[in-house]
Parts: sequence; structure tokens; C-alpha cells
Amino acid sequence: TNAYLMLDQVVMLMNKYPSLKLEIGVHTDNQGVPSVLERLSQTRAQVIVNYLINRGISASRLTARGYGSTRPVASNATWLERRLNRRVEFSVVR
Repeated sequence: TNAYLMLDQVVMLMNKYPSLKLEIGVHTDNQGVPSVLERLSQTRAQVIVNYLINRGISASRLTARGYGSTRPVASNATWLERRLNRRVEFSVVR
């Protein structure tokens, strides 16, 4: 799928820049119990990190972070806004 293609591009980028460290932040909408959403997003972030590790990226260069619904980029009032809040963000740590 497109997700794997994008993750493989992250692998290529990290191979090109060996000092690059990333945080993989996974976010949810606000539909559900906050503690469950946080666990769900943490699990999803770890799945992404595991994929990158399995492609040869050192675990020391990756941080999985599940934010749940704590950092919305939209209001969650409509289906489209909730969809915007369900996202994965790659942040350069170093």
C-alpha cells in the first residue's frame, strides 16, 4: 500500500543521513476513551518503528510516541475534521 511506500522512503532518507533521529508521533481523533486512544496510538507508533527497524534502521534512532487525541489539528466536530486528526507525524529529533 501507499503507507509502506512512504515508510520505505523514510528508510532511504535515514540511510542517506545516518545521524538523523526521528520521533514517530501517532495521533487519533477524540472518539473514545482518552486512555484507550493513547494506548492505541502508542501501539500504532511502535508498529511503524518496528517496520523501520526490520528494514535496517537502528532502534536508537527512532522514538515511538502515541499522543492519542491530545494534539488535534482540527475541531473533531465533523467526519473530515476527525480524519485530519488521525495522522502520523515524523519529527526530526536530531
